[in-house]
Amino acid sequence: MRGNMKKAYNKDIWRSMKKGKRRFFSIMLITALGVTMLTGIKAACVNLRYSADDFFDRQNLFDISVVSTLGLTEDDVQALKELESINMAEGAFNKTVYTPNGDKKQSVEMKTFSETGINVPYLIEGNLPQKADEIAVTEKYRKETGKSIGDTLIIEDKAEGTEDGTGVGGDKKEDAKEDNLDLKDEKPTFIHTSYKITGIVTDVMDVNSNDGAVSFRSTATTDYTFFVLQEAVNSNIYTEVYLTLADSSKLLCYSKDYENYVTQVLNTIESQLKGKREQARYDELTSEAYRKLSDSEQEMKEAFAKAEQEISYVEAEFGAEAVSESKKEFEAKRAQAEVKLGEARKEIEEIEMPQWYVQDRTSLSGYGNIKNDAASIETIGTIFPILFFVVAILISLTTITRMVEEDRGLIGTYKALGFKNREIRRKYLLYSFIACLFGGILGDLCGYIVLPQIIFIIFKTMYLLPEYLLKFDLIYGIGGVLLFIIGIVGATTLSCHAELKQMPAVLMRPRSPLAGSRVALEYVTPIWRRLSFLNKVTARNLFRYKKRMIMTVSGIMGCTALVLCGFAIKDSVTELMPKQYENTYLYDLMVIASSKDNEKLLSYIREDENVSEFINVQIDSVKIKNRDGNEEKVQLIVVPDGKTLESFIQLENIEDKAVKLDESGIIVTQNAGIVLDFKKGDMVSLQNLKLVQAKVEVSELVKNYLGNNVYMTQKVYENLFGIYEPNGVLANLTDTNKNHSDYAEELAGKDGVISAISTENLKEEFASAFSLINMVVYILIIMAAGLAFAVLFTLSTTNISERERELATIKVLGFYDKEVHLYVNKETFILTGIGILLGLPLGYIIGNCLTYALKMPSIYFAVSIHPISYVISAVMSYIFALLVNLITDRSLDVIDPIEALKSIE
Repeated sequence: MRGNMKKAYNKDIWRSMKKGKRRFFSIMLITALGVTMLTGIKAACVNLRYSADDFFDRQNLFDISVVSTLGLTEDDVQALKELESINMAEGAFNKTVYTPNGDKKQSVEMKTFSETGINVPYLIEGNLPQKADEIAVTEKYRKETGKSIGDTLIIEDKAEGTEDGTGVGGDKKEDAKEDNLDLKDEKPTFIHTSYKITGIVTDVMDVNSNDGAVSFRSTATTDYTFFVLQEAVNSNIYTEVYLTLADSSKLLCYSKDYENYVTQVLNTIESQLKGKREQARYDELTSEAYRKLSDSEQEMKEAFAKAEQEISYVEAEFGAEAVSESKKEFEAKRAQAEVKLGEARKEIEEIEMPQWYVQDRTSLSGYGNIKNDAASIETIGTIFPILFFVVAILISLTTITRMVEEDRGLIGTYKALGFKNREIRRKYLLYSFIACLFGGILGDLCGYIVLPQIIFIIFKTMYLLPEYLLKFDLIYGIGGVLLFIIGIVGATTLSCHAELKQMPAVLMRPRSPLAGSRVALEYVTPIWRRLSFLNKVTARNLFRYKKRMIMTVSGIMGCTALVLCGFAIKDSVTELMPKQYENTYLYDLMVIASSKDNEKLLSYIREDENVSEFINVQIDSVKIKNRDGNEEKVQLIVVPDGKTLESFIQLENIEDKAVKLDESGIIVTQNAGIVLDFKKGDMVSLQNLKLVQAKVEVSELVKNYLGNNVYMTQKVYENLFGIYEPNGVLANLTDTNKNHSDYAEELAGKDGVISAISTENLKEEFASAFSLINMVVYILIIMAAGLAFAVLFTLSTTNISERERELATIKVLGFYDKEVHLYVNKETFILTGIGILLGLPLGYIIGNCLTYALKMPSIYFAVSIHPISYVISAVMSYIFALLVNLITDRSLDVIDPIEALKSIE
C-alpha cells in the first residue's frame, strides 16, 4: 500500500512539471539568462587571455628583456644564459629606417629575428626570410602599399634617422635605440638597401590592431615593421637581449604565478648581474677608447718627431730663415693635435656608466592592453549578474509559493495519508532543481560558446591575434549553476515552510481570500472621488497583491536599467569623438618630421596659404612611471618658451578650469593619473627613448579621452633631458580648405615629412571603428528583453491563476474579452510605468559607474546619456510588457466561468 502511494506520488511530481510548464519555463529562463551573463562575459575575457597566452607561447615571446644605454654584447648574452631559470637568451637588433611609398617616405622599424629563437613573427602567408636580402612585412604594409610576396622594397638606412625624437620605433622597442651604442665605429647599418618580400607576418610583440577601435592607442610610432635575419646587420652590438624562462610556457602569462616567477628572475638579474655587466661594458668601452687614444697619441708623436728631424735638417743645411714658416705651421699643427687629444681624453672621461633596464612583457602595450581590457570588461560581468540573481530568487519565491497554494488540498491529503514534510517538500524542491539545472546547462552553453563568439567580433577589431580559443572553466561553470540552484531551491524551501507547518484539516480547506483594505489614494479625496469604479478596483488590486507589485516593479526596473546601460555605452562612445577631436584637440593637423628636417617642415607650413596658424613643438614618446614602478607609454608634447597651446589643445582640469604650462612641472592627462594612481602634486618618473630617466612633479591633471599625453615647457624639458629639438607642427587650416584629409595626404608625401594626420580623418576612422559597439548594446537589450519576459510572464500567469474566480465573475457579469484584457493588463502597465520611473535613475547610476569599472589605459570612459536614450529605454520596456500581455491574454480567453466558479466544498 505504502509502495503504491509512493509510485502515485512520483507520478504526481512529473505531472506537476508538465502541468506547470509555464512556471517551469520561467525559472529555467531566468536561470539561463543569469548564468549566461555570469559566465559569458568572464569566459570571453578568460578566452582572450588564454588565446593570447597560446599565441605568445607558440611564437616564443620573451619573458624578460634587457636594454642598455650603451648597448649589449655577446658577453652579456652569455652571462644571462648562465643564470638559473633562464631557458634561452638571444641578442637582437632593431633600428628605425625609411621606405618610399609613392611620393612619400614612411618610417619603418627593422627588426632581426631567428626562426628558432625568441619573438618569432607569426607567418600569415609565404615564408620567413632565409637570406640576408629577404624580408618579411606586416599586413598593414601590404594593405597600404599594394606590394606583396615576391615584390622588392627599398629602405633608406640613415644614421640620423633615429634621432628625430618622433617616438618612432615600434611598440616597445623604440626604448632601445642605437643612438649612443657603438662609440668606436659609425652607427650600425643594414648590409642591403633592397629586399625581396618573402612573407606577410604579425609581430608577436605588437598585437594591437593598427586600425579601428584602438588605433588611437598609439602615440607616435613607426608606420610599419619589417623583419630580417641577424646576418643582414653588420653590427656586433645588440640593442637588446631577450630571455625566456624555463617552464614559463606552462603558466598562464596573466596569472599571479607567472608574474611572481618573472619578478623573482627580474630581481635576480638586478641583484646578481646588472651592476657587474654595466661595469664590464664601461670598462670595455673606456679601455678600447683609451687604447685608440694611446695609439693615436703614439702615432702623432712619431709623426711630429719625424717632421721635427726634417725641419732640423733643413735648418742646418739652409739656415733658420725656405724653414721659419714651416716651423710655425708645424707648431700650430702640433698644438692643434694636442687640443684634439685633450678633447678626446675628456670625452672618454665623460662617458657615463651604462644603465641596464630589465623589463617584463608589461612593457609591451598590446600585452598590457589585453590584461587591462579583460579586467575592465570582467567588471561588467560581475555587476549585471547580481541583478539577474536577485530577480531569479524573487521569481522562484512567487512561482513556487503560488504552486504550493494551488496544491493546498493535495498537500493536506498527503499529510493525512502519513507522508512526512520532507517527502512532500521533495516535489517542489525537485521541480525547482530541475528547472535550475536545465536553465544552468543552457546558460553555460550560451555563456561559454555563444556569448564569447559575439564578444570575439569586438576583440578582433582590437587585437591581431590569429585565433580565439574557447576554454571551459569547469569550476566556474558549475559554480554559476550551483549559485542559482542554491538560491532558487532555498527560496523554494521557504515557500513550502509556511504551508507544511499547518494541520491537514486546515490545508484541505481553501485559503481565505486576502482581506480588502483602504489604500493611501483613498485618503486623497479629490482624486479618489473622480476615479471610475474600475479604476478604484485597479488601485486596490495593485496594493492588495503587494508581492506581485514589488516583483513587477523590481523586474521592470532592472530591465529598464539594463537597456539604459546599453545606450549609455553607445552614447558615451559616440560622445568620445567630439569631446576629443573638437573640445580637446582644437588643431586641424599634426605633422611630424625628424629633428634634422624641422626647418624643411616649417618651410612647407609657412609657404602654404591654407595654414592660418601653427606652433612648432617637439613630439616624442615617453614612459611615465609611478612610485610603485608601474608604467604607461604616453605621447610627449614640448612647447617652446614663450608659446602656448591655447589655439591648438584645450588644457582643462577636472574642475573645468583652463590651465597653462609653467616651469614648475608637467601636465598629464587624467586617465594616466587614474591608471597609475597619482594625482596633482605627486612626483613621477619620465623615461625618454634614449633611456634617460628623470623625476618631475605633476603640476596638473587635464581632461583627455583617447590616449594619454604629457605636456611640458621647453625649459622643463631641457632641465630633464637636455637639448630641445622641435620636430612637429600643430596647425589650424583656413575655412576655405574643406578637405583636410587630402591636404594631410599631400603634405605627408613631401620630403622629410614622416607623418601628417588630420583630425578630420581621425573622426572618420573613429566613427567607423566604434560602429561595432552596437553589438554590446544589442546584447544588453536581448538580456533585458529576456529579463522582462521572464518577470512579466511569470507574474501575469500567476496573477491570472490567483484571480481566476474573480475574472470568471466579471465575465459572467457581461465583460467582453477585450474588457477583461484591459481589466488585468491595466495593472501590469501601471506597475510597468512605476518600474520604468525607478529604472531610469538606477540605469543612470549604474551607467555612471562604468567610468570607474571600465578603467582602461587608453580610454577615459566619460559616461554620457542622451535624452532620447531615456525615452527609447522607457518605450522598449513598455513594448516588452505589451508583448507579454499579448501572450498571456490567451489564458484569459480560455477561462471557463462555470468551472472556475464551482464551489470547492
